Amino acid sequence: SGGPDGPYTPMSRFRSWVDDVEVECVALPDASLPESQSWDYWWTKRVGFAAGQTRLIRDHYIATPGSEAGGMQWFTYILETGASWAGTIGSADIVVTLDGIDVDWLDEIDPRARVKGKTLRWRFRNFEPGLLGSPKTIYFSWLSTEARAERERRRKDVGAWDE
Repeated sequence: SGGPDGPYTPMSRFRSWVDDVEVECVALPDASLPESQSWDYWWTKRVGFAAGQTRLIRDHYIATPGSEAGGMQWFTYILETGASWAGTIGSADIVVTLDGIDVDWLDEIDPRARVKGKTLRWRFRNFEPGLLGSPKTIYFSWLSTEARAERERRRKDVGAWDE
């Protein structure tokens, strides 16, 4: 299990715990990409499961959002890496704390999240990411501070022409 790291959402820090014990994670290149795109890699760890065993996995990372020239920024969390585990995932709680982003700036959230303060929260039970209607990813987007300021400036400029 682990998370992607590449040019769109680079992680500045990644840590993981199994049953409240921090475990070593290793960054491995994304084997599905050509060697010329060696900046893409996955943070990985091995987690053993005895028959019928339940494990508590907790990952924590800080990531820079993806962005485009128009000022849209986004964050994607890939759930589908858990689909390689046998059977369903009993439960997953995904919590994102927004740093420097006001929830009023959010444009799209998929799937829908519970929002409280600067926290977005998703809860899934007995699911297999990407199968039977379960989401493959969590995604949300917002306009950057600069893009929102430009939009407001244009709105005022248009209003000035109407006067």
